Amino acid sequence: MNINDKLCLDDGTAKTTKHFYRSVVGGLMYLTHTYPDILFSIGIISRFMHSPSVHHLRVAKRILLYVRGTINYGILYQHDVEFIFSDYSNSDWTNSIGYSNSGFVFSFS
Repeated sequence: MNINDKLCLDDGTAKTTKHFYRSVVGGLMYLTHTYPDILFSIGIISRFMHSPSVHHLRVAKRILLYVRGTINYGILYQHDVEFIFSDYSNSDWTNSIGYSNSGFVFSFS
């Protein structure tokens, strides 16, 4: 997404098909699992799903072009036979005030 783009609900351009726009944005949301760098941009364009314009669709297509250009980058999840998941938790009642204090740590190795 261009940093200088200011998206608003009524930007003066024609409206586009809601179904197609929602399909594109939904596919991009699915991609945020392996491309976390597009998460902010997807959050911005998903605000206009109820009334998308041609300008909003252009921004979504620009994000798709970015993904196409960076197809060799991202997070790769692989199946590992010796996968170890460890979790630790701690909780404590702070004095007699009645507030609970807790913490969690998860480790994948």
